[in-house]
Amino acid sequence: MALSYVGGKIAAIPASVSTTNMVSLTDLIGGSDTAPLAGDIVIVGFVAAGLADVSLGVTTSGYTEEQENYGNDTRDANLSVSWKIMGGTPDTEVEVSGTGSTDGGGAVAIEVWRGVDQATPMDVTRTSATGQNVGQPNPASITPTTTGAVGVFVGAASGASSNTNPFTSSDLSNFKTLAYGDPTYDPIIGMGSVAWSGSGAIDPAAFGGGSLATNDAWASVSLVLRPDASSVPNITVNSGTHAHSAASPSLAAKSNIVVGSAVHAHSATSPTLKASGAPGVTPANAVHAHLATSPGLSARSSVAVASASHSHSAGSPVLTALRVAANDATHAHGATAPPLSARSAITVAGAAHGHAATVVIVRAAGWNALPPSEGSWAPAGAASGIWTARPAASGSWS
Repeated sequence: MALSYVGGKIAAIPASVSTTNMVSLTDLIGGSDTAPLAGDIVIVGFVAAGLADVSLGVTTSGYTEEQENYGNDTRDANLSVSWKIMGGTPDTEVEVSGTGSTDGGGAVAIEVWRGVDQATPMDVTRTSATGQNVGQPNPASITPTTTGAVGVFVGAASGASSNTNPFTSSDLSNFKTLAYGDPTYDPIIGMGSVAWSGSGAIDPAAFGGGSLATNDAWASVSLVLRPDASSVPNITVNSGTHAHSAASPSLAAKSNIVVGSAVHAHSATSPTLKASGAPGVTPANAVHAHLATSPGLSARSSVAVASASHSHSAGSPVLTALRVAANDATHAHGATAPPLSARSAITVAGAAHGHAATVVIVRAAGWNALPPSEGSWAPAGAASGIWTARPAASGSWS
């Protein structure tokens, strides 16, 4: 989570040796909110003008005083800078001590930031500076180490009676300043911030305005706020175009994985992927070489015999739609070698064969054979055209 400015304010503190003063935290201006929330850091700069080094600061519990700095001249500037991370019930006000003198008044500047690291709010050790003979602070440079860090710079000075000339800054953001004329030695305070560029030191320009009197002094404290690393946003996948292989998924908006669109070479068994991520798999359209037993792939995955031309032997059938029929062919036949008819009936082939005594001639279409008593072949009668045969007495043919 990046550091963000919640708001700030200034307040005058009347001169008093020990009387404490309450400063509200519910009327912040210039930022995202009017009051701090739990986890916000409140930074308080408090200056008192006078003639001596005095002890001053925040008296509300839980604050850490980062530094109390003393600018020494005829008129002195005492500067205290403290901070606190707000708890579950944020403070609605902050209490500061007296100014330590009845002759010098005080001034407060406050900034509130959100998104600071809860364990280590200060990125690096503070730096500080003081000066004499002029009431214009020149804050010390400071070098952050953490990306997203913000520098916060507090400067203060003393001034002559009724000095109401506040500071100016040429390079600090969220700058707030107050010159308080009460009563003899008047305090001037200013606070501003700048985001770190990511390299080098932050070195703000000297403040303008304030006091140019050679009797006045100034003091400054420089801080760097560290952003809360535990609040870094989640990482999401960028939208982008990626090269895909067949097994390469693309990333969907909600991290679902879908198959990337791609063109792939297919074999006979290679499926195609249906549109819209449907789970069904259908055979790929492809052209394949077929053998006699090689089927083609039909629309519903049934297998049909491919049309093809094959050489046939006498016993080689062709495959028809519903049955097997014998090829038309010419074959050499022995006496017992019949052809196959359409209905598989077997008839004896018409042919001339040598016969033994018990062999008969099979006539064609209406011929009869009867054995004559003479034992030799002779026509049974010219009218009928019938021939008969009888075995000879000697057991041989005549």
